[in-house]
Amino acid sequence: MTAIEWFDYTGVVVFAIAGVFSAAERRMDAFGALVLAYVTCLGGGTIRDVLLNQYPIFWMKDLSYLWIILITSLITFFLIRDVKKILPYLFIPDAVGLGIYTLIGIQKSAALGLPPEICVIMGVITAVGGGMIRDVLSNQPPLIFHNQEIYATACLAGGGLFFLLHRVGWNDQVIHISTVAFIFMIRLVSIRMNLKMPRVTADKGLKRK
Repeated sequence: MTAIEWFDYTGVVVFAIAGVFSAAERRMDAFGALVLAYVTCLGGGTIRDVLLNQYPIFWMKDLSYLWIILITSLITFFLIRDVKKILPYLFIPDAVGLGIYTLIGIQKSAALGLPPEICVIMGVITAVGGGMIRDVLSNQPPLIFHNQEIYATACLAGGGLFFLLHRVGWNDQVIHISTVAFIFMIRLVSIRMNLKMPRVTADKGLKRK
């Protein structure tokens, strides 16, 4: 198994955990937790493959994705005992998955010979698409549009770093780890320091709070 495949399956695991955590926050049952886990893990990549005209969709070619999500979700669901204790840590698997899925989206797009700009966009879609679907199904405002959190912006920054490091000739494995770590750290710092994107208001234009 290649390093990028390890990253891919790790991303599936952490996003499945994030999906179950999200279901726990909303007091869903086991079936609801499974649905949120599957859409969180598969939604962004499915949108990416459709846009790139890549058929069959990645999880239809490799059924191991479905089994990994199922097993991870069930284990996580039955290990959760106190929802209030795990909620403060929800951002951790989400932030790790955000970095990994951005990297996967960029890699798969670059393999098709697409320009860096499109690769970065596909990376962002891969990373945030599933979370958006999850939030809609949970009757919540999608996180990337809500509360001005630095979310998709972290993916864009990570994508820029990916191609910058490639241009200066760094080793692929170092680039992959650096990209994921950079996105994770941006997300972590933004949460810890309460950094937010400016918001738009109809009467006074851009605001920072």
